[in-house]
Amino acid sequence: MKKRELEEREIQFNQAIDPDIMRLKLKKDIEAPLRAEIEVKDKENSRLLEKTSSLKWQLELIKTEFEQYRFDKEKELVGLKERSSKEVCDLLVENSNL
Repeated sequence: MKKRELEEREIQFNQAIDPDIMRLKLKKDIEAPLRAEIEVKDKENSRLLEKTSSLKWQLELIKTEFEQYRFDKEKELVGLKERSSKEVCDLLVENSNL
């Protein structure tokens, strides 16, 4: 019994002192919270990228709608100018006939 107990303690002592094992334990203890933090940041980054893409799409849609509105109003303005020019010409002709 004593021999076995002595061997177990020797194994535990050797494992506790082994620098590779200590290094791995320290690495694991240090990396775990950092990995968790990186995972949280990656998820947040993905969420923000999706939101950015959605907002860019919405912006392009609004730009397109604005361009169409501007085109329609310019067309309407040209029509109004032509109509008013015609009316002015008609009034000038009517005025000259008086």
